[in-house]
Amino acid sequence: AVEASARDARALILFGNDDDNGAATARAKVIAGACAQAGWCKKAHATLVASLISRGARNNFCIPDELLSGVAAILSPLGALLNHSCAPPCCVAYDQRGHQCFIAARDIAAGEELTHAYVDCGVPTARRRARLKEVYGFACRCERCVAPWSDRDAKLEGDAKGAAKADDRAVALNARLRDEPR
Repeated sequence: AVEASARDARALILFGNDDDNGAATARAKVIAGACAQAGWCKKAHATLVASLISRGARNNFCIPDELLSGVAAILSPLGALLNHSCAPPCCVAYDQRGHQCFIAARDIAAGEELTHAYVDCGVPTARRRARLKEVYGFACRCERCVAPWSDRDAKLEGDAKGAAKADDRAVALNARLRDEPR
């Protein structure tokens, strides 16, 4: 029974997702109880373990497979120190041993804050901001989200057949604004 509980706890820790309505807190209590039952922590510490698990829900990282599908989640205290930007100087990667690495995606100025993207930056501004609000609880105000072109992203997304919704003038203006020096 202890071995089965340990397997269940590992599965919950690796593949649990955060959600609203108290489900994440309830799941954290189940995980902590399974950890205590498996002997990974004392029963007296189960409440603390549940608290740490539920706090980690917004500070975990997804480990992808070769096809970039999430296969596990980790808590990384150092990685959690980096804030979000939709135009980050760093991206997160994992080496062959599964160690988390932050790689410079562009030149980084001395004193510039190291950030990485919490969401897919290839989607329009409104969708990125909605996802950040839903999952991480904040309204993004990074340089990309407040840039003049941000409200035009949706127009450039295209229709169901892939045809551009915006006319050529809007596409050219968007490209020019993106290339302007800051």
